[in-house]
Amino acid sequence: MEDKKTQKYELGFLLDKEEDVQVVMKYLADGGAQVSTKGNATHIALSYPIKKHDKAYFGWVRFVMPTESAPALANALRLDAKVLRTLLIASPFEGESKAEFNPRTRARKPVAKEMSNEVLEEKLAAMKSEAK
Repeated sequence: MEDKKTQKYELGFLLDKEEDVQVVMKYLADGGAQVSTKGNATHIALSYPIKKHDKAYFGWVRFVMPTESAPALANALRLDAKVLRTLLIASPFEGESKAEFNPRTRARKPVAKEMSNEVLEEKLAAMKSEAK
């Protein structure tokens, strides 16, 4: 029996009813997913209507599944009328190169050394003399 290549995924979803979480979990089981973490479905107000709904249940799941099953899972969820919206991403779990994906750490610039007023005034005078 050959080994199937697996990938770690995160799935976020919006549902009309809280009990429809079982529908999502069934799709995951059918795709061979091994669920590692699951968030409780939370009732939220949507920023804009989705399929004529202004409120929905938001839930998320982290899991590992064969890579060839992911497109079928995404398609099945998209076609199910009980699922309002989904987002499926391949993602590292917590503790795995977390800083690499944090936009705040990437955007930071090195902090300049503090300067005395005398040094700043000298630099300003030099800049003024160059501008003339």
